[in-house]
Formats: sequence, C-alpha cells, structure tokens
Amino acid sequence: MNAYSQRAPAWAVLMMVLAAIAAVLFFADTIEAQDGVPPIPASEWTPETRVTLARCVVGEAGWVNSVEHVEIASALANRWRAILENGHGSTFQNHVKQYCKALQSSRKWLLRMNGDGTVPRVIERRADDWRTALATIDKWAAGEVHAACKMAEHWAGKVAIDRRRAARAVAANKWHISKCHGTANKFYGVNRGRR
Repeated sequence: MNAYSQRAPAWAVLMMVLAAIAAVLFFADTIEAQDGVPPIPASEWTPETRVTLARCVVGEAGWVNSVEHVEIASALANRWRAILENGHGSTFQNHVKQYCKALQSSRKWLLRMNGDGTVPRVIERRADDWRTALATIDKWAAGEVHAACKMAEHWAGKVAIDRRRAARAVAANKWHISKCHGTANKFYGVNRGRR
C-alpha cells in the first residue's frame, strides 16, 4: 500500500470541510448566551428604553407570549449592534422606535402604557399582562433570559407585506430562516459575507 492510497482524496476532505461549515451555520442560532450578561450596554438601558421595548413586543407579539417577547427584543438588539458595527445608528431606543411597526400604528393605547405598570382605562383588564411583559423585558435586559434564535435580526408577522419582504430576502440569499420555537412570527438572520 503506497502513501497516496492511505490519504483521503481531496474531494472527500473538501466535502468534510463543507459539511462542518454547514453544521456551524445551521446551529449558529442555538449558541447559548452567557447568563447574567446584558444583551445591550447599561448606558443604553433607560426607563424610556424599557417602556418603548415593552410596548414594541406587546404590539408585535401580543400580550402573553413571553418567548416571542424575548425573541423580538433580541432580534432588535442584534440588528442594532450590526448597524453600529457598520458605523451607523443611534441609540437602542431610537432603533426600536424606527424598526418596530407596532409603535407606528394607530393603536393609541399602546403608546399610553406606562413603566409603572399602569395602562389606559380602555385596556384595564390587561394591566397584569402589561406588568408581565415589563418583567420579561427586565429579565431579558439583565441577561436572565435568552432568545433561542441567537442570530436573528428581523422578524415577519402575519402581515402579508412583511412575509413577502422576508421571502424576497431569503430568495436573494440575503437572509436565512432562524430556527425558533413557540413563536407566531418567523425570525431571520442576515447572511453577511455568505452571498
């Protein structure tokens, strides 16, 4: 047996390397965050930011889906960091206001929910749900709860225009679907450097 017959052919080595890269990319969204490490800098976490983010997640995912609230908060933080890395962007709170369509809706009550847990009279029956959403956001900001979709930067709800925009981005290989569970929205990561 000669030395050549003992080595794997170059194509087999290439296939193994490609399989390893594919596995890393497929499982990238499930990498665990460090417990207790805040997802955004403390300097960005103000009482106004807290309320803005909580309003956003309730407006985008409804009242009682804490899993989805955390996923949306994490996607917003991921996108904000990516924008900052490219030398753009402003505060995390401004990013949430600009990206979150629910905050730009005609639901006036959404913008009148307060950080002390009070809500407008029209939605008084939802006061406990609002306090739960605030508590979830507080746990997320403290690094106590983490998203399953670690690399997601976008989401698309049931609104047809969002789903079409996401489908176009996936088809153009700009985004990939993140593997999330327990969410009504679909979450997407960005294919940086893989186009």
